Amino acid sequence: MEFDAEAARARLHMLLDFEERLSRWSQFGASEYVLLREFSDFLQTCSDAMLHIKGLHVLNDCEENQRILVKILNWLTSRQNHYVTEQLDQDKDYPIFSEFA
Repeated sequence: MEFDAEAARARLHMLLDFEERLSRWSQFGASEYVLLREFSDFLQTCSDAMLHIKGLHVLNDCEENQRILVKILNWLTSRQNHYVTEQLDQDKDYPIFSEFA
């Protein structure tokens, strides 16, 4: 199998684009439901893209999930943390990004 430099550059560009877009989102307030919906759509798009862009699998990392949780409302963060705790208490792995999105 030959190394495809162009495909590798494209994957790196996509990953850097994700990082840039994530950093531009600010924390949501309770009345910003439209922005929350847009952010949710963005996360779902990333989850769908993971099937085709292996570099996005970094989003399965718990630290990446924590970076994302900082952006959303406290009650959603608490809900996600509760879900993760339940999974880990049941001796399961940390939930993958698609479960988060």
